[in-house]
Amino acid sequence: MRSLNNNIVSLRQSVLVAVLAVLLSCFGWQSALAGSAFTMRLSRTGSQRVAIAIPPLAFSGEPTLRHLSQATVDIIKNDLTESTYFSPLDDEDIMRQLAGIDREKGYIDFPEWSSIGAEILLKGKVSADRNSFSVECELYDLYDMNRKIVIRETGPLNNYRQVVHRISDKIIWEIFGEKGISTTKITFISRDKLGYKQIYISDYDGQNLRQITRNRAINLFPNWSPDAKKISYTSFKMGNPDLYLLDLETGKDRAISAESGINSNASWSPDGKSMVLSMSISGNPEIYRLDLENGERRKLTQSRGIDTSPEWSPDGRRVAFTSSRSGTPQIYVMDIQGWNIKRVTYDGSYNDQASWSPDGTKISYSSMNNGHFDIYMINLSTNETRQLTKSSGNDESPSWSPDGRRIAFSSDRNGSYQLFVMEADGGNQHKIMSLDGGGYDPAWSPHLN
Repeated sequence: MRSLNNNIVSLRQSVLVAVLAVLLSCFGWQSALAGSAFTMRLSRTGSQRVAIAIPPLAFSGEPTLRHLSQATVDIIKNDLTESTYFSPLDDEDIMRQLAGIDREKGYIDFPEWSSIGAEILLKGKVSADRNSFSVECELYDLYDMNRKIVIRETGPLNNYRQVVHRISDKIIWEIFGEKGISTTKITFISRDKLGYKQIYISDYDGQNLRQITRNRAINLFPNWSPDAKKISYTSFKMGNPDLYLLDLETGKDRAISAESGINSNASWSPDGKSMVLSMSISGNPEIYRLDLENGERRKLTQSRGIDTSPEWSPDGRRVAFTSSRSGTPQIYVMDIQGWNIKRVTYDGSYNDQASWSPDGTKISYSSMNNGHFDIYMINLSTNETRQLTKSSGNDESPSWSPDGRRIAFSSDRNGSYQLFVMEADGGNQHKIMSLDGGGYDPAWSPHLN
């Protein structure tokens, strides 16, 4: 809970909001204020998590689907926890008792919910039959009990998790005015039953796993287009490491760079019209820019070392990449014309796999440390470097969530490589799935429309 001073500030703010509501209602503007009340209050909490109570949701529909009510609560709680904005209360017995008391009284006893530490209360219902699934939630601000926001989502039963994820993202949007990550996806590499490395997609939490390549070849380095409708990847299915573009809506793919030698590690421009990739047309891997509209390519680097793993910056003006031009693999940054090349990592004998933060101020990367890889992050303004992982295994291939609050990565800390997620400061590191074929090279999707 907040300190006494913060509670006093909150009380004053609530009084101010109430006064403004009376004044604005005289002009018919009450609904506009109600829609922004949560954002007004909670914008002061900064990085502090908000305590939210989520009691059992009512259910109507096919009796055999009643379990989806509790599943919905579990998904919302996990989504809000993973968002780093909320701290859902854990005492389900007390919340169940308070919900029962509310039903007996015929109204919500807000002081009772506040007494257990809740700042926001979520109530609602789930409806499901064999074809459809819907959720309706009511959000109450327990500092201003007249403020209520209603959120509804519906969809097919076989996609109920996405319906619930949309509810979670709407909660974050309504209260904080920020886009959530609950509906985002992660693409990655895993071995199929025959041992071939294939490309998969899952929800951000590791659920709803889907295999999207099924060739008897090695497939590597998947990456999302800015509109999240396509995935680029490198495949050996024709014998050479060629670059392909897969349309997720049609399932069709096509080669977009099949020059002799390496065509790999592609990264999209923010407008989706170009890519940067590593190619070895002339024998030595260099960074090229590829125009997706006309197929023209332009060499951006020329060095005696190996230049690979390019990553286009969010502002579209720079490219981070790995180069051994100094003797060991290090992270460099250049502008999109290939000029003004600057080395940004100096600690560690092997630094690779640069990944820009969504705001373009930081780069996370893999660094060899005491014989194994860890994830580091460098602030490009201050050049301050921070170690994010310190496991006994290898932690590699960092990829930022589109809101910049989390990083996905691959780790063999438990024996085999699997996908993990952590907060951007290195906190709360946890595995999101366990696959027999392992998990490699994660790429977090943009926000999905």
